[in-house]
Amino acid sequence: MGWKGNESLRNQLLEVGYSSEETSTLLSYLEEDFPNTGPEEAKSIVQRLLLHEPYAYIAGYQPFLNLKIGVSASVLIPRPETEELVQLILKSFVGPAPMQVLDLGTGSGCIALALKSARPQWKVHALDTHEAALNVARKNAKSLQLPVDFYRFSMEDVDRWRGEEMHLMVSNPPYIPEELSATLDVCVREYEPASALFSPANNPLYYYEWLLRWAALHLKSSGWMWVETDANAHEKTRQLFVESATFKEVESIVDFRGNPRFLKAQKK
Repeated sequence: MGWKGNESLRNQLLEVGYSSEETSTLLSYLEEDFPNTGPEEAKSIVQRLLLHEPYAYIAGYQPFLNLKIGVSASVLIPRPETEELVQLILKSFVGPAPMQVLDLGTGSGCIALALKSARPQWKVHALDTHEAALNVARKNAKSLQLPVDFYRFSMEDVDRWRGEEMHLMVSNPPYIPEELSATLDVCVREYEPASALFSPANNPLYYYEWLLRWAALHLKSSGWMWVETDANAHEKTRQLFVESATFKEVESIVDFRGNPRFLKAQKK
């Protein structure tokens, strides 16, 4: 089936709310990812698009830096901001020294795998509370031939961790306030896992409070923690880190859109 020249499909996508630019991009992706699709599969793909299912779930992957990260409805689709987080970390650690690294709330494994791909000398560990997410991450590690150790742990399991102390911890935890779910695009609200999107009601800093405990117990002295934050709660998150007894230095970093997005903090 030819996708790019399908004016009927283009019009259908425009009618359900895709912009002209989004429509052209989708048709190009379809041409590349599904070049020899039969009528029944094509019909299914079109129906899913018309219902605003994210294209990454339909294609089964999302590009992430130089990697092809497999995704399913069990994991959050990696975002450009998270790519930027990884790039910032890599720019900060450029030497050949081996390091122990822990990714907390790994989801698809995109952060852990991108770090391992760029720094093969690092020993990378990754945690997630959901077995379905870990299955996706392990499958990605296998297909990319990147040795990362994945474990089923929740943020709250901090006292059970018996691994080595870490030189670096990184996390992109759920941070969208649950009460804002109705304001999200339908493709996010209806399809991506709520457990990977939302902080518990009435406590947008919940997971960051647990991250502080991980740092206190399992991060080496002078080690670093990097986190992605909600731009609207960034200052409160920064203040939480500053007021903790754990860190001697806390720095805010804006993302490529100019929003306060990342924190890097060095342990005392």
